[in-house]
Amino acid sequence: MSENFAKVKNYYEGGCWTKKQVGDAVAKGWITAEEYREITGEDYVSMPTQLDAIQAAVEKSNEELRQEGADALTMELLEGGIL
Repeated sequence: MSENFAKVKNYYEGGCWTKKQVGDAVAKGWITAEEYREITGEDYVSMPTQLDAIQAAVEKSNEELRQEGADALTMELLEGGIL
């Protein structure tokens, strides 16, 4: 049993954590996929984190702007994280 299993289980059963948060604990290595199933009653399915999805969308948007010929200032602001 993982070191954090009881803690994660208590958070979930106490209504403090969602299934997503329990899944995040698997992704971070705090608990195993089997422990996720024990806690939630469902199989763990690995999904990109929300940050990964946002980052992919930003990169796609930046690439689309490059292809559309965005001006240099706009690209500099985007790449600098200002926009």
